[in-house]
Amino acid sequence: MGYLVPEAFISTGHGFNKYSIKLSSTGFARLKIDMYLSGAGKTVSEEEYLAVFREMFKKLGLPQEKVEEFKFEYMPVAF
Repeated sequence: MGYLVPEAFISTGHGFNKYSIKLSSTGFARLKIDMYLSGAGKTVSEEEYLAVFREMFKKLGLPQEKVEEFKFEYMPVAF
């Protein structure tokens, strides 16, 4: 039996950060890290965030190596 999922969203907490993945049936994928106020001025190492996203892909049944194909950008937000 096959399934078509028009959209999926998954998130998890790791340390003081929230990691989320949004997928759509059109092939759109968005991987995002939200850093909480307690993380102000801190950074997340590439090794750490890639490991978290790989584990999330694994739990979704997606190939973990695809995480390496995403381009990650830092976008600071001021409150």
